Amino acid sequence: MDKNWSTQVIAHVENGDFDGALSMIQHCASQPLLDELKAALARTGLDHGAGAARLLGAVLERQMALEARA
Repeated sequence: MDKNWSTQVIAHVENGDFDGALSMIQHCASQPLLDELKAALARTGLDHGAGAARLLGAVLERQMALEARA
């Protein structure tokens, strides 16, 4: 699993660049990476507060799109 990817997404969030984070999420091609991102957001406490709903909603939307392709 490429933890570097989730680290990059979290770096965007920590820098206030939600659009950059959302763009990375929308182009993610792997369920395990999305799962790792959700876990990383929880570990860092970034799953609460402003923008968290947008991020988690984008992850869920992307997961559903990947499942639809399978």
